[in-house]
Amino acid sequence: MNPGTPSAASRSAKVETPASFQRWIRDYRGGDGVYDELLGLDAEVRPEWSRFLAQLTRLRPSDFEERWEQARKLIQENGVTYNVYGDPEAQERPWELDPLPLVLSAGEWSWLEDALIQRATLFEQLLADLYGERTLLDGNGLPPETVFANERFLRPCVGLPAWKNGRCLPFYAADVVRSPDGRWWVVSDRTQAPSGMGYALENRIVLGRMLPEVARECRLVRVAGFFEQLRESLAAAAPHATPQPHVVLLTPGPRNETYFEHAYLARYLGITLAEGEDLTVRDDRVYLKTLDGLRQVDVIWRRVDESFIDPLELRSESQLGVSGLLQAMRAGNVTVLNPPGSGLVEAPALMAFLPGLCRRLLGEPLKIPSVATWWCGQAKPRRHALAELDRLVVKHAFHKGAPVLFGRGIEAGSRAELAAAIEADPKAYVAQEEIPYSTAPVWENHGFHPRRVVMRVFLVAAEDGGFVAMPGGLTRVEGDAQKRPGISMQQGSGSKDSWVLSDREHEPQVPSIRSRYPITIRRSAAQYPSRVADNLFWSGRYAERSEFATRMLRSVIARLSSETGFGALNEVAPVWDLLVEFGHLLAPASRSEPAARGLEPLEENLRRAVFDQTQSGSLAELNQRLHRLGQVSRDSLSMDTWRIVRRLGECLKGGPPPRLAGLMPTLDLLVNLHAALSGLSQENTTRTPAWAFLELGRRLERALYAVDLALRLLESPEAVRRSSLDALLEVFDSGITYRQRYFFEPRLLPVLDTLLFDPTNPRSLAFQVENLDRHLAALPFEAREPYSTPSRAVIVQALAKLRTFDLGAKDPESERRICGEVLLLLRNLEPELSGVSEDLSLQYFSLLEPEQFAAEAAPR
Repeated sequence: MNPGTPSAASRSAKVETPASFQRWIRDYRGGDGVYDELLGLDAEVRPEWSRFLAQLTRLRPSDFEERWEQARKLIQENGVTYNVYGDPEAQERPWELDPLPLVLSAGEWSWLEDALIQRATLFEQLLADLYGERTLLDGNGLPPETVFANERFLRPCVGLPAWKNGRCLPFYAADVVRSPDGRWWVVSDRTQAPSGMGYALENRIVLGRMLPEVARECRLVRVAGFFEQLRESLAAAAPHATPQPHVVLLTPGPRNETYFEHAYLARYLGITLAEGEDLTVRDDRVYLKTLDGLRQVDVIWRRVDESFIDPLELRSESQLGVSGLLQAMRAGNVTVLNPPGSGLVEAPALMAFLPGLCRRLLGEPLKIPSVATWWCGQAKPRRHALAELDRLVVKHAFHKGAPVLFGRGIEAGSRAELAAAIEADPKAYVAQEEIPYSTAPVWENHGFHPRRVVMRVFLVAAEDGGFVAMPGGLTRVEGDAQKRPGISMQQGSGSKDSWVLSDREHEPQVPSIRSRYPITIRRSAAQYPSRVADNLFWSGRYAERSEFATRMLRSVIARLSSETGFGALNEVAPVWDLLVEFGHLLAPASRSEPAARGLEPLEENLRRAVFDQTQSGSLAELNQRLHRLGQVSRDSLSMDTWRIVRRLGECLKGGPPPRLAGLMPTLDLLVNLHAALSGLSQENTTRTPAWAFLELGRRLERALYAVDLALRLLESPEAVRRSSLDALLEVFDSGITYRQRYFFEPRLLPVLDTLLFDPTNPRSLAFQVENLDRHLAALPFEAREPYSTPSRAVIVQALAKLRTFDLGAKDPESERRICGEVLLLLRNLEPELSGVSEDLSLQYFSLLEPEQFAAEAAPR
């Protein structure tokens, strides 16, 4: 038994199973030959689970399933995903969560927490030595091959300040399992860039909403205190004293398997999410490219693999890191957590030496052992490994991502080949004992069923020199054992929340964390990376592009599905032409061709224009683009906004209806979702520079569509103009506005005034240009030097022309003259508006000057 492990008697204390439990667990049987978390050897429920089941059984199973269905919808609405590499269909796989938590008693958790704090302390001292004086390689600690043969030993990182005067291991995680005798073992250490704490937090939030009374009555220990300590530790890591250090979370980007977690934690903790291209090094300092110039970064929470962190000194092909970052660390101007090089001690080979290292460094025995490990680089362990190869697990000694070979599953011939490979390069292999993992209940097919589990526990360094552990952690559950052997999220395994039940009557809600003073009130944020502003700008453009295309298609389909059929094409001629020209509709440019070929091909093209995700310009394709832009901007979007973006991206994944008229409810829904998205932008979004770029994208795209549609109208024959005015008013959602002002059928000049020149109509061109002028004026370059940018000059001139244009006509001749002048105005305005987007990109999406020098930089 591990020293300090709760006794077998306390783990197996007999608690008679109440009859009320039977309807939930009557068919449950623990796994054969393994420890079951729910049931003891006598098939009685363990004490901690009795507390849980006593509260759970107050619900009816049907109520539980109803709540679980709502929780699953919440996971989907929140966009909780885990990307699976190499599987295009699983790039956004919904997060798998089981509604039954893994339950631990307070006493057992206390022992586990203490043992893992010791282990984290050991690794921290081990890293300090191996990247410092390396006294442990003197022949009595570690064989030098376990360090120098490991590619995770990053020689450029030797001597970094973190190893000497900082916390070497700010974040640590351990994967722990329980063996058949009930003891805890560590099967994997995570020191490089531990992942999963964000998913653990989301699991807790979802189950907290699903089973609030159960959590409350069980006196569940909360995890909020851990994240408060995490926030405090990030701030305390700044290399120089500052009341509000600038912390960024460095992510590889949206294609990373845990990108959701990166965005989620950045938003939850209030720190900046950045990619490598958002950062630059100048004069041994790291800067974030923001809309207002470059702002110095104090702390980088690294979620990029350490070998990719600096292409200048590490992997030169990396496009994820920041050139010069290691030199900035040496200069003491930035702190990177965890320091690059910390992945060295993750190597399975080191597990064989941890007991001796613990006695040497800490002067005490190792409290929680690793799974029994034999490093084949030494003769005696190698002989044992080869002799027992059929019952051991063989791994690469240093590469965690290498294949894992189970001796019991290898044929004799292949086993001989493996033995030869070990003999040829013994230092590259370790053999480990295979531990049958414990089982815990999952909810499946309306009942409890056993599945193997492994729990990842997270620790964060505290300012007092110790560590703080998250109560519980992230429990991973095996998937279908026949299809996906092992417990790996990449192979489709699921997850559980991990509950630690307090033995105190009143569990403290949030521990006191030292406040930082002075407190500075801020009503503006200059921390938005220019990349985020770029993404939001294009989010606005694609949102408006999708909405306008939706309104145009709805107008066309509404008329074609009426009794007039082909005869209605002239009523939507300008709309038809624009749909075809912009690629929203794959149809013949000639409106007479469908009549000759029949309505069926046209109906098929209209269905494709809505549902075909492979057709560029279709609504499904545009909404998918918007959805992807929303994903990479998750940390800048509210949850309500994200849910609308997600629904837009997913509501067209089904097949089209058989009848053309059946498209109308879907198009109505899309218009309503776009209205909700616009409303959230106007009423629920703080007026930050990032919001300004979102609005600039929307207003610019709406202005361009207004110009292009008006051009198609004015370039059409006079008969087509007259018949299509109603459709244009409908597309611009301005029919009521027109009819409240004019008591006659739509006329060309009044319609042009309503759609182009009326500054009070939120759909008009003039309204868009006025908003463009206001948003441009608030941007940094214009705020410092008004009217200095080409885009502002274009918009101001356009606004002046729109405000002074006179549409009054006394006779048909003057009406034709005015229409010609409007046509000329629009033809000149179209390329000028298109140039605004390019000018904004040059001005704000590739900044190079630090913030303290930005005011002196000559604007374009």
